[in-house]
Amino acid sequence: QFVDVGGQRSERRKWIHCFEDVPSIIFFAALSEFNRNLIEDPSVNRLKESIALFKTVLKNSFLKECSKILFLNKEDIFDKKIQCIDLKENFDDYNGKRWDPDNGKKFILNKFLGSGKRKSMIYHHTTVAT
Repeated sequence: QFVDVGGQRSERRKWIHCFEDVPSIIFFAALSEFNRNLIEDPSVNRLKESIALFKTVLKNSFLKECSKILFLNKEDIFDKKIQCIDLKENFDDYNGKRWDPDNGKKFILNKFLGSGKRKSMIYHHTTVAT
């Protein structure tokens, strides 16, 4: 059974009951959103919000033992945008090569995965899907 819990901030508090006893979580984030802000809060970067939300999911006590699958989506759009828009404009800590899709994707993946040891495995994939 799949349950889509949505992504809007106003819907998040309703999620917790969906998480009990799940074997896996599938999390989608759009790579191409690195230079866009939230509609509900224009001061917040969309990709940074996704990273923060993913980290919240990782810390959720209901999800400690389940596997996590991270899809970094819209790779095709990211690859085009990154050649015109410097990732450093939105991520001050990016020190990779400018306008390089591969370095940019590695940086973003590391932002999601963070550092430290985890009890469960995080599988990750970049995808091109709408």
